[in-house]
Amino acid sequence: MSCRFLRVQVFVVAAVLSIAMLLFAATHRDNAVGPQYKTVIDLSTSIPASSQTILSQTTLVAPAELGGAWNLETLPSTRLIAPLAVIEAEHKKFPDSESLITMDDVATYERLHGAVPQGAIILLASVRSGTSPVLNHDALHFLVEARNVVGIGGAGTQLVSSGENSYLARKGIYELENISNLAVVPRSNVVGVAAPEKIAGANHGPVRLMVLVK
Repeated sequence: MSCRFLRVQVFVVAAVLSIAMLLFAATHRDNAVGPQYKTVIDLSTSIPASSQTILSQTTLVAPAELGGAWNLETLPSTRLIAPLAVIEAEHKKFPDSESLITMDDVATYERLHGAVPQGAIILLASVRSGTSPVLNHDALHFLVEARNVVGIGGAGTQLVSSGENSYLARKGIYELENISNLAVVPRSNVVGVAAPEKIAGANHGPVRLMVLVK
């Protein structure tokens, strides 16, 4: 076997080993990075440390508050991290329409952003500044039955039409009240994280609500 042939063999083996090591390093580096987010938006309302009231504090109301199965202690953690969608009440052909989210608003959302993700947290917004809209019967039942939402939130304390809170409780859906900074949240392609205190036996309590923007 000639020396030239041996040199060629050594060169080929060395080249293959080098490429393999580079590919291994790149794969290892990619796996180590994990998911990345451009920013995190905090939707929790701040209150003074000396305040004795939680009326304006961002609150999670568990299903057990109105007869459902889960309280703050037993609410599954898997329901607290979910895709998030912000649906706006737009101007429609009836008075004060910016205060009510209807199927027209849901259809507009899905036309612009695609279907509401399965198992999502829904936040309610309005095109009219300072307005805290509620979901009407049809929109609520569609989102619960067809999109399997796990939570509904908004800037106010009333999120659904009168009499619908018990329906949410029976379906295991929690409510997020007194949310801030809704205007700066992207309407889709984000992840919501609701982190309430795990208080034994409590049906509602303060929550840190954050949005992870991809």
